Amino acid sequence: MKHFIAISFCVLFSCPLFAQPGKGYAHEAAEKKYGEPGKDKLEGWMANVANAKTEAAYDFPLYISMHITSYKNEDKKESDIQYYINGAQNTVGFKAADDNNKKRKDEMFMIYDHKNHSMIMLNEKEKSAMAMNLNAFMSGDAIKRRDEGKGEAPKNDMKCNKTGKSKTILGYKCEEYVCIDEDRNRKSEIWVTTKLKGGGLSQASASNPWAAYFSNAEKMGGMMMEGNFYKNEHIESSIVVTEINEKSDKSVKMSDYTMKQSFR
Repeated sequence: MKHFIAISFCVLFSCPLFAQPGKGYAHEAAEKKYGEPGKDKLEGWMANVANAKTEAAYDFPLYISMHITSYKNEDKKESDIQYYINGAQNTVGFKAADDNNKKRKDEMFMIYDHKNHSMIMLNEKEKSAMAMNLNAFMSGDAIKRRDEGKGEAPKNDMKCNKTGKSKTILGYKCEEYVCIDEDRNRKSEIWVTTKLKGGGLSQASASNPWAAYFSNAEKMGGMMMEGNFYKNEHIESSIVVTEINEKSDKSVKMSDYTMKQSFR
């Protein structure tokens, strides 16, 4: 069980590549865990976390690979994310790897199931699986507001304007936008194509500083293909889509995996 707790909070707090159900929900769960609510209460909460619903199979017709570079002082860190998207099924799958963790890319595949509000972690080498019920990290009132379409939208004070510049990225015509957030002294230059839809990338990237730009691109009716992000006139990070396959045959059958019922 402690092993599962560690994985759960890594996914929801520490790992910047994995989606979060929303600000505040995971913090409430952390307070329950670290506030010593009592063994029975904790055991009940953990049972709720493990009570996750999944589909029998997940198909992903759209594949997108991105290269991300982060800058901090003189240091530069590079990583790659492979996204698998099914807009109709409302699911996003992803693999992630950076220079220091190539193993995760080879073995771990994550699925964010928006329909069932589940996070599924697959070890493709061992053919094992674990699933989390993300509702366990939300209050009853928060779940009700979400289901009624009244969930809190992330704050977005950016103003984006089209520059009039265009270019082609991987065969997709893109328009450039400059986005300014004066309160946070941030500026971004993003290239958006309307030939592809984001398909939930903003939710799948919710804990990243550039998630809002995926969201803005989706509001523009498209997807961000490239972006440079600045803070106080200094570049913080950049993203570039390196590969797209609109006929991906990625498919996951849950029967091919052994679901771990005990997390001890």
